[in-house]
Amino acid sequence: MAAATEVLHSLSSGWFLEHAWLIPIVPAIGFALIILFGKRLPMKGSEVGILSMLASLVLSGGAAYQWIARVNSGGEEQFISPVVRTWKWWPIGDAPLTIGQSIDGLAVIVLVVVAFISALVQ
Repeated sequence: MAAATEVLHSLSSGWFLEHAWLIPIVPAIGFALIILFGKRLPMKGSEVGILSMLASLVLSGGAAYQWIARVNSGGEEQFISPVVRTWKWWPIGDAPLTIGQSIDGLAVIVLVVVAFISALVQ
């Protein structure tokens, strides 16, 4: 399993920002459920797709709210550091491959817009 490490920053970040990796995972799980059990569900899996996209929208909205609160609590700082989280994905000798996320203001806006449009399309 991947070991998680976090970059420390002076401003606090909330649960939604620290767990922003769930935003794309929830629709992916919904996709897998539709593929595996869609024909057996009463509405052929459409309810799973709608609920997963609405859950993704709620998660991205929570991340946006916490980012705005983080920026507003920054005081006189000119730059608000992004919330960065990395995982060791594949250990290869002294230089392991890592994956991660960096959530800043632009990323939060993109998450909200994409989740909102995807929920509308469903």
